[in-house]
This record gives sequence, structure tokens and C-alpha cells, in this order.
Amino acid sequence: MQAETNKCPKCSGQMDRGFVMDRSFTSDRVLRWVGGEPEKGGATGLKTIGVKTNQINRTDKCDSCGYLEFYASNEIQYV
Repeated sequence: MQAETNKCPKCSGQMDRGFVMDRSFTSDRVLRWVGGEPEKGGATGLKTIGVKTNQINRTDKCDSCGYLEFYASNEIQYV
């Protein structure tokens, strides 16, 4: 992974490139963006059938204020 330096939109500090991992008992995964408001239901406790999602493939973090900026893939999936 190549480091990229950007300026933080909140404080103008240095942004470092990285990612956020979702860790569970069975696996480690990259986070997903889910459209709309959360609804109770389904096996996980949240209804996701027919909802559009994107895999979050990059997260930049400010070294100064801790601001996180998420970037998702352009491929929309329906689960």
C-alpha cells in the first residue's frame, strides 16, 4: 500500500491512507457502506435484503485531529 498525503478538510493536518477492518469471531473483513436507515430484522439483527451496499476500500485518518474520511468502491451491490 502506497502512502498518500492529503490535507485534512477539518484542521489541515496530514491525512494518512489506510482502511478499517471489521473483526468478528469467524473472520476479518473490510467494512461496507449500507444505504438508508438501519431496520431491525434478519439473521444479524439488521435487515439488508434488497439494500444497496458498497465495500469501503480506503479510509484516510488525520494525524492531528483523528478525522476519518471513507472511500467506497464504485460498484453498487444489492444484498
